[in-house]
Amino acid sequence: MGPQARPAGVNVPRGLPQVMVDPVIMERVIANVTANALRYSPGGLPPLLVACAQADRVELRVIDHGPGVPEADRDRIFLPFQRLGGIDGAIGVGLGLTVSRGLTEAMRGTLQPEETPGGGLTMAISVPVARGPAPADLDSAGSREREGIGPTRRQADYAGQPSMARC
Repeated sequence: MGPQARPAGVNVPRGLPQVMVDPVIMERVIANVTANALRYSPGGLPPLLVACAQADRVELRVIDHGPGVPEADRDRIFLPFQRLGGIDGAIGVGLGLTVSRGLTEAMRGTLQPEETPGGGLTMAISVPVARGPAPADLDSAGSREREGIGPTRRQADYAGQPSMARC
């Protein structure tokens, strides 16, 4: 996700329903939101991606413990060319969240910012569940960690963090 790879925790449980999204577009949304979380997270506590089923939707929460965004500015972060806070060496022109929200909404989803309890920002991506039978579970591990796609931290490493309460 940039010149210097940093770890992110990933917890995607087995048995989540299939979702009705374009996989390439959804990957771009997740990459944009995760890149922001990595950019603003302190080095000692990488962001955490947690997924869960919520009625007829699947929610992915990208949780960071960086400086957060004041509630009054949360709508503004989705406006084009907006960059809040001064992070040294930050790249981009302020379009990532604008594009991510638009793409998510085009797939009948939502992208909402929330305060992370204890400090930081949680971006909640919610998308509709696909109708019909789901294919067999291809990965009994239920986690990208088993696929060898870079370092991750298990959910247990974040035990007691209230920001995971919804998933």
